[in-house]
Amino acid sequence: MKTFTKKPKSKFRKKKHRISDIVPLVQPSNQVTSILFRNTIDYKNVYLLKKCISVEGKILSRRITQLTTKQHRNIVQAIKNGRMLGIVPFIKVNKPFVN
Repeated sequence: MKTFTKKPKSKFRKKKHRISDIVPLVQPSNQVTSILFRNTIDYKNVYLLKKCISVEGKILSRRITQLTTKQHRNIVQAIKNGRMLGIVPFIKVNKPFVN
């Protein structure tokens, strides 16, 4: 008969990870739901469109404005329509500083 000998235990054992041991690097932020609806996104709603345009006149990203994909597409289309009609400016012109 064969006899089995115990293997020597290694000094570096792998630890079993439990779900409680794993800590996420980025804490989940509180999801802010935007209160924009399909009927409020319009090229005539200048107040809303200016919120989605940066100081340089660029359209802000979806990440910054916290819009859904569909809402962002509609906002972009409304901004472009407003620019073509002259309601929303292409660039924001700052007044010169007068002393």
